[in-house]
Amino acid sequence: MKVCYFGAYRHDYPRNQILRLGLAEHGVQVLECQAPVQWRTWRRAIVLLKKFLPIAKSVDVILLAEFCQSLGWLATTLSRLYQKPLISDMLVSLYDSAVFVRNTARAESGTAQRLFRMESALIAQSAAVLVDSPAHAEFFVAEMSANPNKLHVIPLGVNDTHFRAQAKAEKQDGSLWVQYYGSYNPAHGVLQMVEAAHLLRNLPSLKFQMIGKGQDRPFAEKLAKEYQLKNLQFLEPVPYADLPSLAAQADIALGEFATTSQSNRCVANKVYQNMAMGTALINGDTPAIRAMYTPWQHLAVCPLGDARALADTIRQLAENPSLRSSLAQAGQAHTLANYTPRPLGARLRDIIQQVL
Repeated sequence: MKVCYFGAYRHDYPRNQILRLGLAEHGVQVLECQAPVQWRTWRRAIVLLKKFLPIAKSVDVILLAEFCQSLGWLATTLSRLYQKPLISDMLVSLYDSAVFVRNTARAESGTAQRLFRMESALIAQSAAVLVDSPAHAEFFVAEMSANPNKLHVIPLGVNDTHFRAQAKAEKQDGSLWVQYYGSYNPAHGVLQMVEAAHLLRNLPSLKFQMIGKGQDRPFAEKLAKEYQLKNLQFLEPVPYADLPSLAAQADIALGEFATTSQSNRCVANKVYQNMAMGTALINGDTPAIRAMYTPWQHLAVCPLGDARALADTIRQLAENPSLRSSLAQAGQAHTLANYTPRPLGARLRDIIQQVL
């Protein structure tokens, strides 16, 4: 079986990396048609066409990578011309992100309607559509009238050869590090994390690290400055290769806490990654999280958008090392058994076989 992995994607982005590794583990040959993400759509299309044509007859299926909805027209055209089934990875709806998460477009605007039509057409013309959670599948059915039989849940998961457990060196000052890393996307709730750090400012043993950049970082830094926080440190993003060693320093990891609709439907990369490394993690209590994990068995949860509840949960874990340890161990075991390339690759292989 041969799969053409098609689109403008980063090789080190966890989603496509995990799926490519998973397919390879099950004997599926992956032929890549990849264009740089920073290029304009027309330039991407030219490069992808040049890469696809020599292998067009040899592949069995085309898999459109995450965030590549703008290339759906090209993928569907090639799918029809060469009679190769198309599987589209709708990891995140660009329409949903623009309208309900980032607030960069109104629902009735031309931009939003263009995104909506583009994604609806891509779903309709795909033989199968990948989503990362049951809640996301429900969104596409409700909002875009997607055929539920086309939707298949493949969680984000984690590359366990990259994110592996590392010994946690005790801090010389006896402190506990509470760590967030990732983009400062409004769906992640970084402002709630700053508020929680403020509420816990009188606990000298707790130190907060926030690593990354994005839309909400200036607001987070401004809030921390207003509070004159001494227990919170902002760090710049690090290369993907260096991320595990930095993440290993955390005693408590933070996931997502915003009240956006996307927060309820997604489980972030950092959740799977930190849990695979054996770090106790806190996340907002959402349908997506409950579909993948059991709260207070695998991880700690608190209500979305509630900084005081987050602070209380951090305090609870900080004051209870046995609870931190039990959550870390159970979460790690569950993650490694279910959300690594091998089990996820088996799911995707089965979907491809059904499509064929």
